[in-house]
Amino acid sequence: MTTLTVTLPFSPYRIQVALGRRTYTVNLSPNSPDMRGGYFGCSPRFRAILVSRAKQEMRDTAYALTKDALSRSVPKEPKLLDLYCGAGGAAMGYHRAGFEVVGVDIKPQPHYPFEFHQADAMTYPLDGFDAIHASPPCQHATKAAQQWRKAGREYPNLIPATRVRLSAVGKPYVIENVRGAVLVNPIMLNGAMFGLRVKRDRFFECSFPMPFLLLPSQTSPTRMGRPFDARRFGTFWPVGHFSGVPEARKAMECEWMNQAELAQAIPPAYMEFIGGHLMQEVLGRRDALMASGPTGAGKMAPLGIRLSCTITCRTKARKDRDGALAGLKAAWDGIAQALGVDDSLFEFGDVMFEKGEPEQTRISAEVKE
Repeated sequence: MTTLTVTLPFSPYRIQVALGRRTYTVNLSPNSPDMRGGYFGCSPRFRAILVSRAKQEMRDTAYALTKDALSRSVPKEPKLLDLYCGAGGAAMGYHRAGFEVVGVDIKPQPHYPFEFHQADAMTYPLDGFDAIHASPPCQHATKAAQQWRKAGREYPNLIPATRVRLSAVGKPYVIENVRGAVLVNPIMLNGAMFGLRVKRDRFFECSFPMPFLLLPSQTSPTRMGRPFDARRFGTFWPVGHFSGVPEARKAMECEWMNQAELAQAIPPAYMEFIGGHLMQEVLGRRDALMASGPTGAGKMAPLGIRLSCTITCRTKARKDRDGALAGLKAAWDGIAQALGVDDSLFEFGDVMFEKGEPEQTRISAEVKE
């Protein structure tokens, strides 16, 4: 749901209209003398001109302010949800690609570099994000946990259930896991592709198009648990209870992580690469959304638009709700034009009145997309 707030610098009871060298005040309420033909003794033709100018002023102002509110409602940085986030290796890559990242993990992640929520990734709300990344636990498939699986320990495979959740949202997503995990048309990335001194093959299922990649040759990595020796080994293998944490941090470009976090992390370079293509997908969808509609103003395919307003007036006189809504008809037309929708989608909620100056009309539009 998107909420837009528009404040018109007038009420339907007092609109200033400049005509020639004079400025006239027009009341567009259906029961006002202006609308009933008694504009202080002026001719019907002159009164019609004033009313027409007042409606045009209201329509144009509502249109311009709604367009401005609509442009400000679109976040400057697309927002990405990082499920099963760990210590934030993937998040840092997406951040470099231009995303605002929010992480979710069932375990505390004190070193996560961005906004973090400790919660279950399978139940955390998915709305409000432009894209989603998920790294479900890999112990059901990784070789590192093979001995524990043989010993009878069971690890759940959360990939299918995660895929079902992400597919239902309709936003572009990435699911990451290890060799042996069942993914749909995955691409494989490793450190050699990005000039990193780390092997770390990882597989990525993407719901959007990705280029075909040729993997470069890679020198043999140092084995798990052995000290890193740059003279003997070209790449590093930070898996399990390895030694050489400072070297592993540099190799993976994860300077903020400890040993246990490095053993599970995705090098940020991987997700910066994928994040660049994901950003193109997100911005492409956003551009298509904003370009649609009869006015090109950003049709949001709404299910409905609920309008409510607060009208500030100078007098204490009791105001009529239906009369106020009718007096604002030109404003509703301007808002509908700015949103690129038909005003038949409008549902009118509360209309409140308050005494004060300057006279204005504050309109809130809740757009159910």
